[in-house]
Amino acid sequence: MLIAAYILITLGLIGTISVWSSIVNEINYYTYTYTPPYTDHETSMMIALFIFAIMAGSGVAMIIFSIMKKRNEDKLNKVLSYSSNVTIKNVCPNCGVNISEGTTICPKCGTQIEKE
Repeated sequence: MLIAAYILITLGLIGTISVWSSIVNEINYYTYTYTPPYTDHETSMMIALFIFAIMAGSGVAMIIFSIMKKRNEDKLNKVLSYSSNVTIKNVCPNCGVNISEGTTICPKCGTQIEKE
């Protein structure tokens, strides 16, 4: 997934920079004005610019989400690595909801809570 993200970012940035520089050159040399009403060429250049920018943004989003996923997996693995013999107090063994001390029935799922 990260390789695809890096490819998207690379292609998106290269495309954005090249289209943007073409637009700037066309404005500087008075070839096109990029003011309404837009010509077909101007419209296609602006669409290409937005598509490349979206590609780069999607790649960044993919990297952010993969980092978040990795952190969540690490936290889950840490919790799961605790010994299975350890009983967590004040937590329903069925649904995992936090319960008050002395509660005999889980308010969420109705499971009978054993007193220790």
